[in-house]
Amino acid sequence: MTPNPARDIAVFITAGQFVGLKKYSATSEETKVVAQVAIDFAHLLRKPDSRVHRYTFAEVADLIEQSCRGRWDAHCEQIISELRALHERQLEVIAAQAAQTQH
Repeated sequence: MTPNPARDIAVFITAGQFVGLKKYSATSEETKVVAQVAIDFAHLLRKPDSRVHRYTFAEVADLIEQSCRGRWDAHCEQIISELRALHERQLEVIAAQAAQTQH
């Protein structure tokens, strides 16, 4: 199976619980942060119309940002900035792979 960054760099939520995190070039510390975010915000990610949803780091960051309004703190801000950085890295990996396939 060929690597698919768009699929692999995603948080998998099933029935509102953290199931697993697959990542590309993320450090173990980043993995821990994202895993904790997924656990903390799983209730926000639940959708009744489907059993499994995949969220990019940026989508999770957006959900966290919305939920933190009014009770913003440094921890929230750090998580969001790390998620956005991971998303940027994801886009770079996708762009690099696209460039390789064109040559």
